Amino acid sequence: MRERLAVWFATELGNLDPGSRDLVLDSLDVAFGLDSWMNMREQLRLSPVHASRTWRFTAEAIVLQALTVPNQPVAVA
Repeated sequence: MRERLAVWFATELGNLDPGSRDLVLDSLDVAFGLDSWMNMREQLRLSPVHASRTWRFTAEAIVLQALTVPNQPVAVA
C-alpha cells in the first residue's frame, strides 16, 4: 500500500525533503491500513461509499498539511 500511495501522490511528495516525505508516507500508510477501514465500517458503521469519501478527505488533508507547513527538521524517534 505504501508504494501505491507514493505513486498516487508522487507530484505532491516530490516537493518535500526526504524526511518530510517519509513522514507523510507513514501518515498516509497508517490512515489507509486495514485497521482504519475496519474501524470505519464496523465501529463507525460507515457505508463503503462514506468510508471511501472519508479516506479521500483524510489523504487530501495529510498532503495539504505537509505542503503548507514550512519544512522543519523531522525528529527521529
